[in-house]
Amino acid sequence: MTIDRRLLIGALGLTLVLAACGGTSTATTEPAATAAATDAPTSEPAATPEMTEEPQVSEEPAATDDGGSVGALNSLAATLPETAGGVTFDRAGYDGSQLGILGAAAGLSSTDLDPILKAQGKTLSDVNFAIATSSSTGATAMIYAIQVKGVAATEFADSISGGMSSMPQTTLGGKTVYGEATGGFGAFVYPKDDTMYLILLADEKVAASILEQLP
Repeated sequence: MTIDRRLLIGALGLTLVLAACGGTSTATTEPAATAAATDAPTSEPAATPEMTEEPQVSEEPAATDDGGSVGALNSLAATLPETAGGVTFDRAGYDGSQLGILGAAAGLSSTDLDPILKAQGKTLSDVNFAIATSSSTGATAMIYAIQVKGVAATEFADSISGGMSSMPQTTLGGKTVYGEATGGFGAFVYPKDDTMYLILLADEKVAASILEQLP
């Protein structure tokens, strides 16, 4: 059984990118709170209720950032579990326009997808991808989800997974998947409609729990 090494290496690379970007996002929300504090003294006594409302206003930019920023929880990322088999996951999602350095960090690039998209009459605007990485101490499991809207995952899973069709087919977590756990850690590919889910570095217990929660 073989899994594209770029995906294994890329998961770590993308985790580092997300960590760096997460720090930037936190820093940008603090000035909003400072501005709210600055406005409060200039207000009339009636401004006291406004100070109570200010934190709500300061949260709005964060929500806007999540809609199109690095690591937003898009609809595809939301299909990935937050916890599975005792492992907690950090989830992040992207669209095709965000491939660039993020896709390269994840081991996925437009070069890999171009032949698939051209053959199916699709463009990068039809692509979504998401990743969930373990935040639990000692756990290594990670999950990829790659979607090409309107294209059956079986049409592109072989190219991206490193050879789904050559993997043993099995039933795990109530799903028909391809792969196995070797040496306590496994790689499993689960094609579902127009999305390919790829579970890496997870033992069967964790993989089964993940699959039970996937669509």
